[in-house]
Amino acid sequence: EFRQVLQELPQSREAELGWGECLVSLARLDEARSVFETLAARLPDDLDVRQRLGDLESQARRPAEALVWLTPVAAAWPDDPVVAQLMAQALLQMGRAAEAQKYQAVARQADQALSQLEKLIDQVRDHPADLDLRCELGTMYLRYRSREEGLNWLKSVLQFDPRHTATHRALAEYYARTGNASLAAEHRHAAQERSEP
Repeated sequence: EFRQVLQELPQSREAELGWGECLVSLARLDEARSVFETLAARLPDDLDVRQRLGDLESQARRPAEALVWLTPVAAAWPDDPVVAQLMAQALLQMGRAAEAQKYQAVARQADQALSQLEKLIDQVRDHPADLDLRCELGTMYLRYRSREEGLNWLKSVLQFDPRHTATHRALAEYYARTGNASLAAEHRHAAQERSEP
């Protein structure tokens, strides 16, 4: 399926990521690395691609290479438990236990936050029209579990209230972190517009 999409849309980031993930799941890691490296050459600041390459390098027990890919991701997403674990693993493989402790602590804190996530999901189920709860849930997903799901939750808020200030702020921060300056500016402007009298 991904190969067909890639034939029709050869520059599709999502299709290339999907194809790379399929190759990883089939344990065809060298092929997956090639797909992700090609994508990284075209999109060097893409944090998702960098994370996948860092993970592959870590699995291959090449911690120095893993850190090259992962360090910018960890800087942009300091609360991400998966990235923190990958950073800790690479640092431990290099004998840098003191530095790894910082990332292990981040992963533990994220685990605690994720336990709150389940409660928040229940609250949203009980109060589906509460846009502030939906925004909080989306923000937590962005920080701790899944940027894709977080974006979906935040965009769902804007479907109900296109002027929801907190959601525009969260999206502005997300797009700034991922290097999409135009969308960051758009959401920053929307947040300011609503908060000004």
